[in-house]
Amino acid sequence: MPRLHPLESLTHLAPTPRKIEALGSYWALDPAQGMSSTSTHAKSDSAEAWVRRDLDELNCPLRSDNSGAGIEWILLQTLGGLPEGAHSPTPSMQNEAYRLIVHRAGIRVEATSEVGLFRAASTCGQLLRGAAHEAQVSGASRWTLPCVSILDWPEFERRGLMLDVSRDRVPRQARLKQIIQRCAELKYNHLELYCEHIFPYAGHEVVWSASSPITVNDWHELEQWALEHHVDLVPSQQTFGHMHRWLKHARYRPLAEVPAGVEHPFAHDPEPFSLCPTDPRCLELVRELLNQLLPHFSSEYVNVGCDETFDLGRGRSRGACKARGARAVYVEYLQEVLRLAEQQARRPLFWGDVLLGQERELPELPRSAVALLWGYEHTHPFEDQARRLSASGASFWVCPGTSSWQALTGRHGNMLANVQSAAAAGRTHGAAGYVLTDWGDFGHWQPESISWLGHVAGSCQAWNPDAALDHLPVQTQLHVARGSSPALIQCLVDLGLLVDVCGATSFNATPWFLYLRRPLDGAIPRGLSKLTTAGLAATEERAQEIALRLRELTIRAGSDDPTADLLWTIQLTQWACRLGRSRLEAGHDVAAIPESKRQDLARELQALTRQQRTLWLRTSRPGGLEDSMARLERLAIWLREGGRKPL
Repeated sequence: MPRLHPLESLTHLAPTPRKIEALGSYWALDPAQGMSSTSTHAKSDSAEAWVRRDLDELNCPLRSDNSGAGIEWILLQTLGGLPEGAHSPTPSMQNEAYRLIVHRAGIRVEATSEVGLFRAASTCGQLLRGAAHEAQVSGASRWTLPCVSILDWPEFERRGLMLDVSRDRVPRQARLKQIIQRCAELKYNHLELYCEHIFPYAGHEVVWSASSPITVNDWHELEQWALEHHVDLVPSQQTFGHMHRWLKHARYRPLAEVPAGVEHPFAHDPEPFSLCPTDPRCLELVRELLNQLLPHFSSEYVNVGCDETFDLGRGRSRGACKARGARAVYVEYLQEVLRLAEQQARRPLFWGDVLLGQERELPELPRSAVALLWGYEHTHPFEDQARRLSASGASFWVCPGTSSWQALTGRHGNMLANVQSAAAAGRTHGAAGYVLTDWGDFGHWQPESISWLGHVAGSCQAWNPDAALDHLPVQTQLHVARGSSPALIQCLVDLGLLVDVCGATSFNATPWFLYLRRPLDGAIPRGLSKLTTAGLAATEERAQEIALRLRELTIRAGSDDPTADLLWTIQLTQWACRLGRSRLEAGHDVAAIPESKRQDLARELQALTRQQRTLWLRTSRPGGLEDSMARLERLAIWLREGGRKPL
């Protein structure tokens, strides 16, 4: 087998380094002999520990001595070769920069800080894992690494992952620690766990007691773990919209904009959704929540939400909104929340969708505040909105998404375009951060593995937007789904392409998911076009092909193997396609679906619901499970009763 060009053999690195120069030879390492690790200072402890973890997995010992080939950690005052002038990295970005040289006797790592050494350690571990993988495939006894010089630094100062843990699924503690490790592997330096009601606020037990919240001790353990991996664990709490988990309880209902409730996209039945911005008691509640939450975090940031205030001006603030304008009322409340965060010596993050509405002029906000520019479609106007934010002088970050929620199987093409357009706009208009969002709308039914490709793609764009995303499968296999086969990763890619097989279009969702999300919308759910029975049948058939390939894979013991979860996801996708075909064939009348077919569909869905209960508990806490599964149970009842709305 001809040897690959050195640069071609390193396409598995994630994120792709900024500069790689081939040095014209190779380093052959005998893993049985192990490696040495040497340093003249104590700043390489976390970096050495990271590489040691990788080598332990590969059965290659790492010795802290200078015997034989190994890794040399060098801490410098300055790191030469970085861009200068207008394109010079900021001091914070220079802090994460490193140079890694593979030579014929080992690896030399240079950086100006401990975090720079740690970023290099991530690349070093990936180099060694790639060499071990290549040796395993070829049957060689030695690992062969091309001699190269890598100079690397990030594009965005803040590179984050935001995981939704408030839409029912709260991962177990071990899983959350794995996610922090994944952040470190992919050079993310910021992690948010999106919070509506999963922090155990004292005196507010009625809100969170059934949700298996992340306990105070858990938070402390997670933050320490994150610090050890050079990841900033950032606190998050909604403070305006998305407060329905609170406001549905009698104690808090008087604080709602519409105490009687409104229809909103995150529930089947009307609920109070937003706090009333003209009620001073709401800011007092926010103050209390921040006072309890923030002392448990060392991060300088806090995300206060304030997005999607659907019901603003429809209830108790109607008079104020009519007199001053809904936007003015929103801005006044937002500014007060931002000040509350500043009083705690925190930089507030807030979602910028309301400010980026129809009005073109953006208000003046506290200088410390950071607007989060989010959008999840390939057509989202990141360019226009980033230009507006930049022109206003506001600090902002761009926030694309994994395209995994409201999809079950993902939307691969949309995800790729979305993460790239966000990076391009952020780079052009001076965004200081890039945060990839991973939501769980409507029950968080999609398994974690559906987001893996997105996690890698987002990290690559946040670190080096110039790099192509052509090697996501092997990058995901080697650095996220360790121990998985290329066949499993290809199944993930193909699942994300099912949406193209269907031929229909929908916003922020796959077409078949809309039959699960809003069963009472009629035969063709809102926001869906070009849907045909033939398209749904083709989707079901293609999903079956992927399922057959998955069943041929060897399932590894333990909770890390995603195969069972993916097979369940495929079954639910196929079921939703059958429901869609039945509804279309019945001429938009659920009662017109033959009785036997309706009953069969209901029984199949109930069986899937029972199966999901077992799968859920392998990786997620029990709180939220009942809420998540109740959505499917409600749909089964609705079918069984011929389309009559369940109580």
